[in-house]
Amino acid sequence: MFVLSIATLQALATPVETGYHPMLEVGKVWNYECVHYFLDDQGKIYYEKSPYKEWIEGDTIVNGVTYYKMHSSPLDFPVASESLWREDGCRVYCYGKTTKSEVLMYDFGLKTGDELSIMDFPFEVSRTDTILVNGTERKRILLNLGGGWKVNWVEGIGGEGLLAEPLGHLLSDGNVSRLLSCYKNDSCLFTASDFEVQGMTDAVHAITHDDGQSVVFYDLQGRRVQNKPAKGVYIRGGRKVVVK
Repeated sequence: MFVLSIATLQALATPVETGYHPMLEVGKVWNYECVHYFLDDQGKIYYEKSPYKEWIEGDTIVNGVTYYKMHSSPLDFPVASESLWREDGCRVYCYGKTTKSEVLMYDFGLKTGDELSIMDFPFEVSRTDTILVNGTERKRILLNLGGGWKVNWVEGIGGEGLLAEPLGHLLSDGNVSRLLSCYKNDSCLFTASDFEVQGMTDAVHAITHDDGQSVVFYDLQGRRVQNKPAKGVYIRGGRKVVVK
């Protein structure tokens, strides 16, 4: 009996959106859980949790360049209550109001093996693949920061922490924030568990016409292919395959 995987069932349930998905869009909201660790008088560790969010609201022009206004709440959290961001191709930049210059924050065009420095911190790309979440294919990038520290980026979403911390919170100051969900216009795009969705791109492999005649194929829109598949890319067993 042929059993459909979760990825295939998702594809069947809704049309698959492909292509590059920008991170900066008006109407987007990132929701977080912030954990603050403390020491009591007896030296025991305790913590407090609080909600936090970031969202895009309008834009502005600086030196002839258009930037999105990124707001955050609550305003007393140790992150600027408003920052300026722009996206150029697959790269995302943040404009520093104090330094009056841009800083590269994300690059979703990276490939496996690439090396880059973000905010003067070097890293290597351990893996890139594609995940299917809520009917949308998004590129996922696994960064190796050394010492066993790894961080995921997902196209259109960002990282696992605050937007202003693309490599995670590297300082041991007792504050840790993690992404809970990302919404656009009240529609959920992504949740924290989606960082661990099984990837598809790494599973792409070539097969011949004779390799799967008795196996069910689906096209990238989730429709079952009734006849022998022509040359192209299909979903079989929850994975992308290339028919030659």
